[in-house]
Amino acid sequence: MAGNLTDTIKPVVVDKDGKVYTLVLSEAKDGITYNADVLSKYNIKPPQTFEELLAAAETLKTSSGGQITPFFMSGVDNGMIGQFLDQYATSLFISPAQNDAQSLLDGNFDWNKWAELAQKTA
Repeated sequence: MAGNLTDTIKPVVVDKDGKVYTLVLSEAKDGITYNADVLSKYNIKPPQTFEELLAAAETLKTSSGGQITPFFMSGVDNGMIGQFLDQYATSLFISPAQNDAQSLLDGNFDWNKWAELAQKTA
């Protein structure tokens, strides 16, 4: 089983001498992946908010003349887009000081906001 570890998980569970510290039974491929060296090259800090993510993506796209794909989201299965929406819905609709928490609780949430979030994945 240890011989089947992917290259993406090995640095997390294997030391420099090749000793495996835990056997990974499954590996999540969710979330958004970025290349820290590319961000550094363009003087961009890793995004902490959805707005920062969009701004960083635009900077990378523009500054590279469209040669860099700014961020990657796995398409290994249909659930990946749902994971993206889950991750960013909270930071957009619940976490900010002025948020939509009460409208979500009382059934008055403006679902057009959700559509805007989904459209930004394109």
